[in-house]
Amino acid sequence: MVLFDDQSGNIKTLALTRRLTGRIVNALAQVLKKSSNAPSEMQDDIILLEHQVALQDRQSSASSQASGERLVKSKQVLGAGPVHLVHAVQIVSKTEGFVFVFLGPQHPLATMNLSRKDLHRLLEAISLYAHKVDWDIPVDVSWLNPDLSKITVN
Repeated sequence: MVLFDDQSGNIKTLALTRRLTGRIVNALAQVLKKSSNAPSEMQDDIILLEHQVALQDRQSSASSQASGERLVKSKQVLGAGPVHLVHAVQIVSKTEGFVFVFLGPQHPLATMNLSRKDLHRLLEAISLYAHKVDWDIPVDVSWLNPDLSKITVN
C-alpha cells in the first residue's frame, strides 16, 4: 500500500501487487543505471555509492518530529476512502529529473516529479516494504542486493 498526498490535501491509498512491485523495483534500478553518466566498468559501484548517499541525506535531514507527524497523519487516513489498485507505472526520464506515474485501469492515479536522489529513496522504500512482507522479490542488480554488495577482502 502506498499513501499518496498530491500536495492539495487529497490523499489516495494505492495498492501494489507483488508482481508489479517486483517489476517496479527492477525497472527503477534499470532507469538509474541507464541514466548514469558513470563509465560502464564502474557503473554499479558508483550507483551503489549514489544510493547510499541518497539514503544518508534523507536520514540526516529528516527530524524525528516531522517523521512522527507523518506517521500520525498516515495512521489517520489509512482506511479512509477507497483503495486504488495500481495496474502499471510509467517512468519518464527528463533532463531535470524523473516523472513517476501510478496508472489505474483507465487513468493516472498519482504523479510524482522526482530527483535522482528521490528515485533512489523511492526504490529503497518499495524494496524495504516488499522485504517486510516477505515477498522475496528477485533483484536483477547487484548494487541493490545486500548479499551481493558486501565484499570481504582478506
